[in-house]
Amino acid sequence: MSQTDFRDLNRELARVEQVVKPVYLVGGCVRDALMGKKPHDYDFASPLEPDDIEKAVRAYGRKPYLAGKRFGTIGFKLDGNVIEVTTFRTESYPNPGRHPEVHFETDIEKDLSRRDFSINAMAYKDKLYDPFNGQKDLKEKRIRSVGDPFERINEDPLRMLRAARFASQLGFVVDDEYIEAAQTLRGRLYDVSKERWTMELDKLLCGGFSAEGIYTLMKMELLSTIFPEAVILEADPDIHAIRIARALGKTEALPSTRWAVLFAHLSEGCFGSAGPKDRSEQQLFAQELVKKYGPYLHFSKAKAFEILAILNETWSFYIA
Repeated sequence: MSQTDFRDLNRELARVEQVVKPVYLVGGCVRDALMGKKPHDYDFASPLEPDDIEKAVRAYGRKPYLAGKRFGTIGFKLDGNVIEVTTFRTESYPNPGRHPEVHFETDIEKDLSRRDFSINAMAYKDKLYDPFNGQKDLKEKRIRSVGDPFERINEDPLRMLRAARFASQLGFVVDDEYIEAAQTLRGRLYDVSKERWTMELDKLLCGGFSAEGIYTLMKMELLSTIFPEAVILEADPDIHAIRIARALGKTEALPSTRWAVLFAHLSEGCFGSAGPKDRSEQQLFAQELVKKYGPYLHFSKAKAFEILAILNETWSFYIA
């Protein structure tokens, strides 16, 4: 991590510590800074209790936003931007699902231990806190679970899609142990709302390394979990991930355009090994898939219409 990146993080910390002190920067902003990227968002955490954060905000003359207080998050405006500071916490899952019980902590390492991947489980305040070797995984371009991947996925099954999404955005490889855990637990994906599926898939399809993202989905057997028609594609992920990624790379990084590419290729799975009689037949199947899965994935009417229009107007371009 360069001195310039440290100065950028220190500047953000100093700005927020005018209001609440002490605070740490955590998660994606630390990861991005280590990769030499300017962070777009800054996540702040503190050992202070939520009540104490709220008092500090009021004492500074700012109005605290308390919607997330029961989860430890207090918001306030600073320099025209909304800042959120979250108390260090751990989470327990008495019942499998996405609604944990929150326990406030004073130890930054305990807070980092609840996070999904080592590359997101780092913090910065005067020095780098990296208890799970996230910096090493960044250098090796690897996405690895914090602790047991079976436990992390069972806590929040959306993490499987997040792993594939990070592969697509960063160009990293997902750890084999995580892939195996996802294959075993892929059915848990149905415990996650379809809206959350779509949010992650939008980002995955628009990632700069879509081949890695699609390949990871196939290796985890998640593409066929979401779209049963993808079973045929998953039988040979090395070939089909590259074909889909090559088609994605021809298009603008816009969700509707990228979804049109995916549905175009998913339509191949509707015909079995014999394949379609002609391309027009496959085009119709692709459009039928949009009509089938659009409501299921909670596409807006406008988004579904746009995908259908793209498939209708430039079909051959997307299937090539």
